[in-house]
Amino acid sequence: MVGGDKMSTAGRGNRRVAARDMPAGWFEPAIHTSYFHIFARLLEERDLPSPRPPAGLARLLPIIDFLPSFDAILAATRPLSGVEVGMAIPGGAHGPMGMAAISSPTIRDAMEAVVRYVPMRNGLFNYRFAEDDRLVTIQMTPRLDLRAYERFLQYATAVAILNILRAISEPLTLSEGFIGFPWHAPADLGSVHNVMSPCFRFGEAAFSVGFTANAARKPSPTADVDLYRLMTMAGEEELTRISGNVGARIRKLLNAQAPQWPTLEEVASQLAVSKRTLARRLSAENLAYQDLIDEVRSELACWYLRQTSLPIGEIVERTGFSEMSNFSRGFKRLHGISPREYRNRYRSNPAD
Repeated sequence: MVGGDKMSTAGRGNRRVAARDMPAGWFEPAIHTSYFHIFARLLEERDLPSPRPPAGLARLLPIIDFLPSFDAILAATRPLSGVEVGMAIPGGAHGPMGMAAISSPTIRDAMEAVVRYVPMRNGLFNYRFAEDDRLVTIQMTPRLDLRAYERFLQYATAVAILNILRAISEPLTLSEGFIGFPWHAPADLGSVHNVMSPCFRFGEAAFSVGFTANAARKPSPTADVDLYRLMTMAGEEELTRISGNVGARIRKLLNAQAPQWPTLEEVASQLAVSKRTLARRLSAENLAYQDLIDEVRSELACWYLRQTSLPIGEIVERTGFSEMSNFSRGFKRLHGISPREYRNRYRSNPAD
């Protein structure tokens, strides 16, 4: 959107409204663009409207960018659709995490690799590796407030992880694997028919993916020492890059202060660096400060268009624009359609 547009006075002080309507964590980068494209393909196969792919390099996107896709497949009311999504994710979509797991010496090592590198692809959960004499498990707890999408995302995440491990286990070994869900079996469970179904265990104490210790410690038929070493090196490099990701830190600051967008100099001061240093670090990540403002501003606008009945003029104010024309022009540049068309196409249940 047009970054030079001055924020209207009426837009100030509305941050409380945005915070009430939407969890702050939904602005936080958490799901990789590779999964965005998988969602888009699933929607296209069903002749459902598919959001425009994000521009720029592959990276983590905030959950708010995925909401139209979630709603299109009725994720909130049909959480078992997450099973199909998890099965649709190929190993290559997981990047170094998937390849490190597949080339691991054992399933146990693969599970450790998943826990180590999964934040590069899926930051929705906290992941913990655990083992005892009987079981080796990956335990997961939501890191963000996922609202009505939580179970859908749990199904999708757990099935995607077990699907990676399935690739390195023989059928007999897979029979010793499981996904534990801490809720009772849903009434529509019979609608799910795939190779993973026998692995589902409901009423478990924790949300987890696991194998018996005996199966987890057997040598893997897909083990490749050289590939494993290369993929773990790539994974460590990417983790280092993510931990120092300036773009993600700035996005968090922008979200906290929206719609009172700070200047680059003000952001640099908050991060305790010079304006020149901050600009250089952003450039190293192929980012521009104004592009980050445009993204956050656009995401906030999409939320209001989909989740509320607010007039577009009021949304313009709440996102920090002073003129409707600038808002509409910038929105169409990013999404390919006008704000009104976006609302008609992706409208969810109004929150107001």
